[in-house]
Amino acid sequence: MDLMIQAFYLPNVAQIKKRYENNVQTLLKYPFLFRKDFPDFDSLSVQYFPFDDNGYIPFYKNENRFGSYINVNDPVIDRYFFKNLDKPILASDVYSQYQLEYLNDNVRKSEWVGQENHIYLHYTNWCNFCNFLSCLNFKQLLPDKKIVFLFEEEISRYPIDFKKEFGIDYSQYQVKPIGIREVNRLIWHTQLAAHNGGDFFNEIFYDHPNLLVFKSVMFKNIKEIVKNLRRQWKQRGKLSSRLETELARLRHPTDKDFLVALFLNNACACCDNFRFKNSKLQPYSEQYSERKKRKKRSTQKRNDGISR
Repeated sequence: MDLMIQAFYLPNVAQIKKRYENNVQTLLKYPFLFRKDFPDFDSLSVQYFPFDDNGYIPFYKNENRFGSYINVNDPVIDRYFFKNLDKPILASDVYSQYQLEYLNDNVRKSEWVGQENHIYLHYTNWCNFCNFLSCLNFKQLLPDKKIVFLFEEEISRYPIDFKKEFGIDYSQYQVKPIGIREVNRLIWHTQLAAHNGGDFFNEIFYDHPNLLVFKSVMFKNIKEIVKNLRRQWKQRGKLSSRLETELARLRHPTDKDFLVALFLNNACACCDNFRFKNSKLQPYSEQYSERKKRKKRSTQKRNDGISR
């Protein structure tokens, strides 16, 4: 065991300790975490041995044994977080960095929807949570104050009355329109041949309550459309005044920003028929494109790509 520690743990312990201490310092200042008795790094019951660039092998000191491989960045969503939106989202024991970022990316701030809309993270074991602070990174998740941490018996506080406990009345805020940087996932629906069932998917997409839709366009024209918009967006009438202002405030707007602006500017997506303006979740964007078929017969293909 001493050889394992010297070869694999000690060369990386400074970085692991720094991550833990940074998380603790960040969480100690966070207003919606109500327990502050973090142990010292050396008192943690688990040591994480780096296995590869993505994950760790935990060593349980009290049991003197190694556990199974852990990859907190595994890009897998293993549960459905949004089944019941009548209440704020409640998720238990989320120890995946990918899933934490997924929640943070997709749930809108309470101030933006005019109602209580926090993400309640309930951890059933305080010691396990503290151990995982050696692997996770909460600093980038907390600036918007979307998350409420509850530990063990604190679950009885769910949902918190923010007006009573913190003097925050979210109902006084007006609903904020979807912003360009809020749209961060794309479903790209591609038709490779005529009459291959694409219209069936369109009927589903166009009536989806949480999708921004853009009607059929030749795939090869997308780059040119974005390029022209980037060059001409300041000309009057190209975009709504709200989107022009938002683009102007972005320090370095990307092609993705201009593509999203096209979706948001599309009357079908978000003007008179903006069905999800009060949505608690950020919308996905869906693009239906066509390509000329090169052969007489082509097989049907649906390509749904998600970019984060």
